[in-house]
Amino acid sequence: QNIKAIQLKGQRFYNDIEQIPGFEFPCGFPKAGFYLFIQIDKLYQAIINLNKSDEGSKGEVVAHYMLENFDLAVVPGTGFGPGFDSFIRVSFVLSESELAQAAQRFKLVSDSVFHNQNNTQISF
Repeated sequence: QNIKAIQLKGQRFYNDIEQIPGFEFPCGFPKAGFYLFIQIDKLYQAIINLNKSDEGSKGEVVAHYMLENFDLAVVPGTGFGPGFDSFIRVSFVLSESELAQAAQRFKLVSDSVFHNQNNTQISF
């Protein structure tokens, strides 16, 4: 029962994030596990264009940007093998409220780089 509930919450979170520019899911929703691998090539390029800094892998740059500006912790994909440099990993084993807040922050991240909105003030 708990596994089905977690998978359902994860599917909703996946659906929310999939609609946000800069976050792509070439692997789709996982058939097992509680993590999403999100491709961030376009987001990375937009961050580089804004910040003019590219120290680290694509996933590391994006993870650092998300944490420093939006208090959103994600894991760079580099730790999962050489093919995951342009990915981040997130867990969806959180409450509905936490996942909703995370989805809102993903949207803020996207808006900040694609619409160049310096809206890093967050209140939840």
